Amino acid sequence: MSSNRFPKKGDTAAPRGNPESNDPPRSDRRPRRRLEGFRPSPGARLLDQCREVLRFHHFSYRTEQSYVDWIRRFIVFHNKRHPKEMGQAEIGRFLSHLAVERQVSASTQNHALHALRFLYPEVVGIEPGWVDEFARAKRMARLPEVLIRKLTWPFSDTVSRSTMATILRSI
Repeated sequence: MSSNRFPKKGDTAAPRGNPESNDPPRSDRRPRRRLEGFRPSPGARLLDQCREVLRFHHFSYRTEQSYVDWIRRFIVFHNKRHPKEMGQAEIGRFLSHLAVERQVSASTQNHALHALRFLYPEVVGIEPGWVDEFARAKRMARLPEVLIRKLTWPFSDTVSRSTMATILRSI
């Protein structure tokens, strides 16, 4: 079969993605990003182990700084307990604290969640399971950036044209 997505006239093999195809599923053709068997230096401190694994996986330096900071905050929040001693409940408590007491944005809370999702399987070697028992941060309502005719229509009947022009210039 040709390398093209669509078969040419005379090709007998089914195209990719077709259930009748003999091609193995995509997961079998391409290895996952996480490489089994890599463990950080056992004698190093936990945050140094995090840095080592992040560098092994070629994360950017800024992501490395951010993840290490969130992991440090998580540990300090739980009175410097080691993550091996903590699980889903502690992760949920920390994320709820961020949303309720610290009032962080939803994207900030998600970043902290992803840092902790990285920590457990990649560095500690424990799969904590799916964490969903925590208070979610509220997403801000988006305000329109452009004033359109539909939004000014209710005012156009009651305000003169010159006054409306003055209002629109001041925005």
